Amino acid sequence: MVIKIAEKIKIYLCDFVYNFLKAGTHMFPLNVGYIGAFAKKNFPDIEIKLFKYPDDFIRKCKEDPPHIAGFGNYTWNTYLNRGISDWVKSISPKTIVIFGGPNINYSQKGYKQFFDSYHSTDFYVLYQGETPFVNLLKKIFDKNMDLAVVKEEPLDGVVFNRGGEIICGKISKRIKNLDEIPSPYLSGMLDEFFEQRLIPIVETNRGCPYTCTFCAQGFSSYNQIEFFNIERVKQELDYIAGKIKNTNILIFADSNFGILPRDIEIAHHLTHLTNETGYPRKVSMNWAKNQPKILEIAKILKNINLVISLQSLDETVLEKIKRKNIDISIFKNIVETFNKEGGMSGTEIILALPGETKESHIETLRALFNWNVSYLLCYNLLMLDGSELSLQRERGEFQCYTKFRLSDNCFGEFDGRKYFEIEEGIRRTNTMSEEDILYFRPIHWLIQFLWNYRFYYDLLKYIQSLGVNPIDYIIKLIDDIDNSETPESVKDIFRSFKKEARDEWFDSPEQLREYYSHPENFDYLQKGNHGKLNGKYVFRVLLEIRKDFEKYLYDTAIRYSKDCESKKEIVLEILNILSASIIDFNEEWNAAMRDKHLTTKYGLLSWRKSGYNQDIVYEEGKMVLYVPEEQIKALEILFKQYEHVNKNVTLRKASEYMDIKDFFRKVRD
Repeated sequence: MVIKIAEKIKIYLCDFVYNFLKAGTHMFPLNVGYIGAFAKKNFPDIEIKLFKYPDDFIRKCKEDPPHIAGFGNYTWNTYLNRGISDWVKSISPKTIVIFGGPNINYSQKGYKQFFDSYHSTDFYVLYQGETPFVNLLKKIFDKNMDLAVVKEEPLDGVVFNRGGEIICGKISKRIKNLDEIPSPYLSGMLDEFFEQRLIPIVETNRGCPYTCTFCAQGFSSYNQIEFFNIERVKQELDYIAGKIKNTNILIFADSNFGILPRDIEIAHHLTHLTNETGYPRKVSMNWAKNQPKILEIAKILKNINLVISLQSLDETVLEKIKRKNIDISIFKNIVETFNKEGGMSGTEIILALPGETKESHIETLRALFNWNVSYLLCYNLLMLDGSELSLQRERGEFQCYTKFRLSDNCFGEFDGRKYFEIEEGIRRTNTMSEEDILYFRPIHWLIQFLWNYRFYYDLLKYIQSLGVNPIDYIIKLIDDIDNSETPESVKDIFRSFKKEARDEWFDSPEQLREYYSHPENFDYLQKGNHGKLNGKYVFRVLLEIRKDFEKYLYDTAIRYSKDCESKKEIVLEILNILSASIIDFNEEWNAAMRDKHLTTKYGLLSWRKSGYNQDIVYEEGKMVLYVPEEQIKALEILFKQYEHVNKNVTLRKASEYMDIKDFFRKVRD
């Protein structure tokens, strides 16, 4: 279907992020790229322009307002979309505003709530957007841009407000052959974004076959999955590798990478690209579950975190969220095998799911440590519009109490107006109190710091070898913080963390926005002082109090365990080697990258190479720690990509997708 239109129509499509701090994990606007490419295919005469940053859009609209403005609506930009679309209507009342994306409750009540707040939005495109957007454009063009006439009849895949009445068409059919959608990369539509500090994102398949209630993906794709042609995928990867200049990271948008055998071929192609071009150095993806082939893919990609989501091990919880986990015997086998290969095996768990208790969450953590899962991503449950869980709450099936906090890095001032995005988090359920949920906040932080990020992983592995589960040692670190021997700097950090963990929540969005709008509080944000607490406090410790913190780790270990006390020389040497391995970014760059020479008494490297299975024996030696040139270059790229005057911001944002091993010196053979 190629349609001619009489007038040159300008369409601006926005996938907004907040770039106010100039340092963030932001990706190419692939979503609106697909929408734009499909629209351009059907209407060759229209002019399509994509926007990632609000300032660019505002500037362009002042020069040349569009006939149509489209906004991809997500949890991280919904308030910004509302404000900017209101502004567009104020300067160009005839501009038609179209929203799309998953951040809406798919119910009549949800649609009404949306249009009651988003007065400038003329239409909302539901679910998969390409077909209904093109059909909506056709109707708009056929009716000479007359909104009243366009809204006379329902339109499949679109919902709109007609004089207070919510009109919703039938669900639009999904595109079965995804190659009908032109590639935004290969068509050149995304070329301008290679000049910016953005991370390329690719999609090899679309949709999700699962029905987890806390997630919007399967719900919004009707639990179906379709695939792009593999040759097209490889061409896109080649194209990106040939043009990339400002990052060494690649992200896959797939919900279940590894769900088909063909993903092995894609993995081989990625490895070939890395060997030939140096890109990508780090790949991030969401893995399929119940697919043993993912182990083969992870081995091919090598520098990868193999994260298989479990969310919980409690059967009551899994039943309530309509989730069936990967067979645990298969999961354990994958973890064991990948650990032997020297990889990082991981999983995700979510706190405060329906039916979860304080005890069941601790037991989930304990079991995962016992299984030697080497990367535990711990999240707090958020209420997402578009998820089945939000509908269950609406129907009274999920009893919970929520509060609101500022989304990480999601604030800014554009054209004189301040904007703040908000997360709605579960703070109490009928099985967990708010204090129960707060109890886990520092536990999750220390898991990320000591275990996931590898800063003190060897210490926890040694303590574990002496019969202490790492979760018990972590709880001991928190419980003993007020011990008289604890350094005051460490006490202050822990108290500050706990205070922020409680104070970051507000009773309403309005209360939050009022608070952060005050000049002194907004200045606090501008300086990069707000952020995800786990990352922020990891690097507060490393930049501000590392030596005191390491002393506390040592003192707590030997105080907690008699075996640790009897092996305190080994514990101390482990900490000394780990401390020397960590690159100190407080130092001038060249000094930070210099070699370090150590004299050792124990065979810690042999123990590490054995997968932590051998005993540590007395073995005097010398050790040289260094940063390879290739690693230095990778760090330089990352520090430029995430550059900020506040070093904590640079480090915590870079850490989100980088190869975490780049924070450490290597051992010279």
